[in-house]
Amino acid sequence: MRVPSGTRIPARSSASKTPRERGSSRRRVVFVSIVAIGLAACGGTTAPSAPMTAGATTAGPTTAAATTSPTLAASPSQVAATSAPSASTVPGWIAALGGRILFTKEAGNPTTFTVMTMAPDGSDLRTVGAPSSTSIVHVVWGPDGRFTFDSDRTRPNQVFSMDAAGGDVRALSVGPHGHGWPAVSRDGSTVAFDDWIGPPDFGILLTRADGSQSKPRTLTTSPDPAKGGDTQPAFSPDGKRVAFQRWIATNPLDPKAVIAAIFVVGIDGKGLKQLTPYDMEAGLPRWSPDGSKILFTDHADTMTASQSANLWTVRPDGSGLAQLTRETGGNFAIEGSWSPDGSAIVFHSWFGSDPFTAIRVMKADGSEATSVLTSVFAQGGAGEMPQWIPTR
Repeated sequence: MRVPSGTRIPARSSASKTPRERGSSRRRVVFVSIVAIGLAACGGTTAPSAPMTAGATTAGPTTAAATTSPTLAASPSQVAATSAPSASTVPGWIAALGGRILFTKEAGNPTTFTVMTMAPDGSDLRTVGAPSSTSIVHVVWGPDGRFTFDSDRTRPNQVFSMDAAGGDVRALSVGPHGHGWPAVSRDGSTVAFDDWIGPPDFGILLTRADGSQSKPRTLTTSPDPAKGGDTQPAFSPDGKRVAFQRWIATNPLDPKAVIAAIFVVGIDGKGLKQLTPYDMEAGLPRWSPDGSKILFTDHADTMTASQSANLWTVRPDGSGLAQLTRETGGNFAIEGSWSPDGSAIVFHSWFGSDPFTAIRVMKADGSEATSVLTSVFAQGGAGEMPQWIPTR
């Protein structure tokens, strides 16, 4: 997702991009792919990336031995770049919540990416491995303690996994297309991700999480790859369905002219159903732990100073649409994730008129939203794509 023109943000380094900006670049590929093909036909070339096979191991951010649970060391340098509220300002119900919150911090020039976790009240900040000069984006936790993410350490971007210490990095996808937005099934057996350099294959793919599958299986394909695609998959708790965003470009000359909706489909590719209207421009679906609701962000790709973004829920059958946050005036509540017991939601909050971003926690009904970690925007933001994980 991008920060569209007209949004009020403070000056910052061009190297520091929000998740909105990184996500939008994939969609621009649709519009420029035909141009790229034409250049290639005229003799244009691109530098080849190093060959890699799915399941291969690459040099990771650290050389720490593999572990099966995230026992993470605190990093004073990263803690200094963020600010957690004092214990007295965080409601007791947040401090009592279980699990940890996983997020990525992007900062510096040149940019570095650091995967971090913290307690739900913003305390006990820890790092997963060392800061990386290659991107570590859209990080998700698996029940085996490994983290899956997409990265530009190969070109085009591919999906990788790493152990809880940031080492033992394995490739789970290969080119020539780029792949990203990974999701891991609750049992840890399967990874879903998008195929984002289309056309012709611009949909959701499935592969085994251990990297042993040589070719992923296609779950969905865009009905019109020249105009849009499927992305941001999320497994249902029972692993039988996948929710995802389907987006359509309404003006091929304007990458910002996009509509989008949340869909669900069976793991066998059957039972495709649209849950939200396209004009909500919905994205970033996340299932509740009991599978009864899907959390998502509206206007995920068209935020402006006059068009904020908010969090909603909908039932898997498309009923019960409910708004949880009510941000206005260029403020955004995005990238929500459920607590392990379903009683609370963590999300990324960005205040368009102020130089701060925050990770916030609220009750599942949208009440009592509280900032648990804040940061100056120019320092990389408080944290991107927060995810609540059950481990401590």
